[in-house]
Amino acid sequence: MSGANLSADELSLPIKRTDGETIEDRLTANAYHNILPARYLRKDHDGELVESQEDLFERVAENIALAEAVFEAEKQDVEVTVTPDQLKPDHPRRDELASEVFGAGTDADSDVETELSVHNVNKFAYETVVPELPDGVRDHVEAKQAEFQELMERLSFVPNSPTLMNAGDELQQLSACFVDSPADDLT
Repeated sequence: MSGANLSADELSLPIKRTDGETIEDRLTANAYHNILPARYLRKDHDGELVESQEDLFERVAENIALAEAVFEAEKQDVEVTVTPDQLKPDHPRRDELASEVFGAGTDADSDVETELSVHNVNKFAYETVVPELPDGVRDHVEAKQAEFQELMERLSFVPNSPTLMNAGDELQQLSACFVDSPADDLT
């Protein structure tokens, strides 16, 4: 049934959340105790949880905010460089990652650097890059991280499942689909 003539005060949205001081208070018991652990929280090789429900939104917010370093550095006309030791510390193939980012023959212990860019930012970790950023860029990234984390923790905005599951992991697949724009070859 359409409610086109309803005012904002009369509109009731079907949102599955409750008010509260903590994430556990704001989520339904099923979401907090069953859905998040089963689908979204990090697990070790034995399937044991290594992340709490409270850690989830911090991980996602840090991962998303890291990209801000590239754009804010450009906006402030500051060059941000990275080194192989700043690659994701827990990545299972850090040497391959180093070769991909810094060039063939480079490993995670090499003494080289390159500019942080949209093409390589997903290979680095928030905790290794952000503390080394110039003050203005770091302040911006930390503010965006805090803002995004607060939005998620208050359930004002929650990204889609691939973002929650994959932020910070090896492949960084944060979308459910990708658009490929094939060239038009009709003659």
